[in-house]
Amino acid sequence: MYRITLGTLGLILCINLINAQEKRVSITLAYPFAVGETYLKNQDVAADLGLGIRVFQTELLSIGVSGNVGYYSDSRTLGSRKLKEKTWLIQPRAFAELHSSSLGGLRPFVGAGYSFLSDKSENFDGNPNSNAGGLNLNLGTAYNFSSRFFVHLQYDYVNVSRGNQNQRVDLFQKINLLKLGVGINL
Repeated sequence: MYRITLGTLGLILCINLINAQEKRVSITLAYPFAVGETYLKNQDVAADLGLGIRVFQTELLSIGVSGNVGYYSDSRTLGSRKLKEKTWLIQPRAFAELHSSSLGGLRPFVGAGYSFLSDKSENFDGNPNSNAGGLNLNLGTAYNFSSRFFVHLQYDYVNVSRGNQNQRVDLFQKINLLKLGVGINL
């Protein structure tokens, strides 16, 4: 019964999005910068892909769901050992976005959700793989430079809860990211 209800709601949402006059779906590509003394600061490669769906819209406000998937990679030498680490950060959330003609194309937004973090390390003593999660809060703004394309800047704060008591240091508990990117409204 649960699957049928969930499938029906998904179908209604898809039909609603396809028939909508307004652009309700957006896709973003961003480069995330770690801010301050935080986990993911020393990553060599970083990229973030996002998807947002505006479920409810008025002339002033949109409420919806969004998600980001971030990939981070780090390679470094510690003594005589090479360490390779790959991290995936998955961030589903609910958001609210203001849009008004008086804002001149700016769309400020806030969001909250729960993030999932997966680390995979090579050439590392101890547990080479770890998974964690935690509260994710974000805020930012997007600027429409055409009816379809926009640039965006967002700040994400993630408070990570880890199962490993040896990693209960502030560096591994908090992630502060500033994301700068481009997007398209579909």
